[in-house]
Amino acid sequence: EKALKCKTAFRDRHSAWVYREGDNYTLGYVGFSDMTHSGTTGNRYNVVSKSIENKKYSSGQSNYHVASALHMDKAVRNAQKHLRPWSPVEHIAISFDAFKRDWRDVGYQADNEYNGKLNAMTNDIRERGNTFKELGHLLTSGYEFLYPNVRVMIEEIHTALSELNETKKRPKMHKFVYIREYFGEQQAARFPINADDYWFDHKAYQADHKHIHWINADDLDESEKRKISSLSFLENGQYIDGVGFKAASNCYYVVPEVDGVLSLK
Repeated sequence: EKALKCKTAFRDRHSAWVYREGDNYTLGYVGFSDMTHSGTTGNRYNVVSKSIENKKYSSGQSNYHVASALHMDKAVRNAQKHLRPWSPVEHIAISFDAFKRDWRDVGYQADNEYNGKLNAMTNDIRERGNTFKELGHLLTSGYEFLYPNVRVMIEEIHTALSELNETKKRPKMHKFVYIREYFGEQQAARFPINADDYWFDHKAYQADHKHIHWINADDLDESEKRKISSLSFLENGQYIDGVGFKAASNCYYVVPEVDGVLSLK
């Protein structure tokens, strides 16, 4: 805690989480045990972090992300080297699937609503109900509806279709905005994100991660500030169509203002 200016909390009998107040996720954890699980090497001081890739083990094993040391001073140096906060790009990797799900759900719901209304009418025709009778009457009556509920069904179908078409016009490109405190001021980093990507490729964004462009949070566009302000009142993981998605207390997917064109000026 003294070396990293962080805090710890017991994880189990042999280890403790390492975290900083205000961060969304832990830095990792430290412990004293035999992480090789062989029972032959004895207990060592372990640092477990996402930034460690121990090539002696496969990526699916728990000790792949472990750096072990026989002595405490080496363990502290390992902690200082490897226990790093999560970057904005890593926050995208964590939250993208939930954001994409909620963004697509709006279209799915509109599609289900439209198909539900359409199925109600086709079922009524199939069962020779009022719709069937009305269609026969249309041929001879000059389109004077005898069954008002048929007019309502037709109107509802067109309304649902119109709403479905509107969801298809929604911009796919969003701005992922990550906000941090830095020497007493708020800074922001922005990344273009396509909500309709099949998956988020974390490795493809590594170049962005190394060259993050930070701006003063006050220099965000007014539309971004307004939408972030609205999203900030939500619980993490909640979505508002036309506004965006709150991934964490300082991470937001923001709907762009004009026709899906994403400006990162």
